[in-house]
Amino acid sequence: MTLADLRDGDRVLIDANIFIYHFGGRSLECKALLERCARRALLGYTSTPVLAAVLHRRIVAKAIAQGLVPPELPYGSSEKHRRWSNSSLDTKRTCVTLCWG
Repeated sequence: MTLADLRDGDRVLIDANIFIYHFGGRSLECKALLERCARRALLGYTSTPVLAAVLHRRIVAKAIAQGLVPPELPYGSSEKHRRWSNSSLDTKRTCVTLCWG
């Protein structure tokens, strides 16, 4: 079964990856699913933890793209995290500003 196989009126639980692939422009299928939910052809549901995960991943991706956080840091070893934690305060302030405005 694919996302396109869902019938109008179906109820769907939307997990974080659907949003991540949509916002990242990586899946036309995910985009179509969310558009169907927006038109109320499908009844889409999600949860607060899912939305928090999506927000976190989007913030991390933006910080990595702007070079504020090394790509391996969010999911890397604690040694890499320790070294970054000891980096300049200005870098951390910039990251906080980027992430939280």
